[in-house]
Amino acid sequence: MVAARLLETCANQMLECGVRSLGSEDVDGICEALSKPPCGRVVPFSLQTDDVEPDRYSNNPLRRSIVESGKSAFPVASVSTEGLTFDRSFLEKYMGSLVTESEFELGRECLEQFDRYVDFVDYCKWRQFHEAGARLGICLSIPTLRMPLETLMHERTSGPLHSVVEGCHAGYEAIESIYRLMGRSIKRKTLLLAVPHSRKGFGSKRCARGRIVFSGTSFSQVKVKYETSKLYPNMADPNDVSVAVAEDAFEVPAERFTHYSFSDTPASPQFALYILVSPEDASLWHGVGAYAGSDILRSYNSVQSAFFAKKILEGVERTRSCDKPALTFNLVPDKMWMHPVYKNIDASIGCVPDIGIFLGMEMKVTPLCLEM
Repeated sequence: MVAARLLETCANQMLECGVRSLGSEDVDGICEALSKPPCGRVVPFSLQTDDVEPDRYSNNPLRRSIVESGKSAFPVASVSTEGLTFDRSFLEKYMGSLVTESEFELGRECLEQFDRYVDFVDYCKWRQFHEAGARLGICLSIPTLRMPLETLMHERTSGPLHSVVEGCHAGYEAIESIYRLMGRSIKRKTLLLAVPHSRKGFGSKRCARGRIVFSGTSFSQVKVKYETSKLYPNMADPNDVSVAVAEDAFEVPAERFTHYSFSDTPASPQFALYILVSPEDASLWHGVGAYAGSDILRSYNSVQSAFFAKKILEGVERTRSCDKPALTFNLVPDKMWMHPVYKNIDASIGCVPDIGIFLGMEMKVTPLCLEM
């Protein structure tokens, strides 16, 4: 969030002053802009993926009730707060390394005010960002966009993202093209371009196993099987791996995708596909090279390049004026802000009593070269 605001304010300062580099005389203007909400030609926003599991990295104090209530393999967009409770044993184990007592109590206080889990999470984050921003002298309130499920819910039966789902399932050639761009072989056909949700509510891509079925070269159906799967650990305890519990199997006929309606067939498109209708001209990733791999980003870049060159999904509306993939920046791993004691990057804001110490630390952002 801080890096995004720094990129925004520095870029706007250069645009306003008509310069290609910044000098000491620009610092006051940048600091003043940072203290206010975003305003200028360059606008930062937070893209929040709402198709992931509610405890993807085993760092959620609601974990026990999420699993016990059967929602651990649900996409967060469809998780309700009913039956969720904060687990004090989680707090006792991770006090100071992942969460604090005050944050634990804030969550308990706010949980009953919301029906949707994502609304509850966003509100708690807003409260924390507001307080942290005040201590840093940086306004951390920036626009938020939830994708892909919130977008599909609003489109209901038609719209740009519906067109992406339909277009990438248009037939053997369309599916093979997307597979190739994402570095996958059409021979196995196990990559589901949009993962159908189970009637039981499951939507975890990690739990989903499936296959695209053809009759000759004619797209026939998608077979899906959900299985209980391990997710990921947190950095405070690498042995503490979260789990998504799911068991189900079903088939979806091809016409449910070639004439797609989210209202009838809820599904989670792959990130490389739904990012095509996100409005950004640049994206900021963190820790690529240490905490995230570059190969998957190259596949995203390949799909975007083909899309903007009109080699795939020609019938899909372009939502950006730019005809090239978004610029991609990376927060360099060894220059990322970490917890000063526990050396992890997934500690909550409250775990650092004096958050101002970060202002004396270097942060480095570099462009990523994603040519295949």
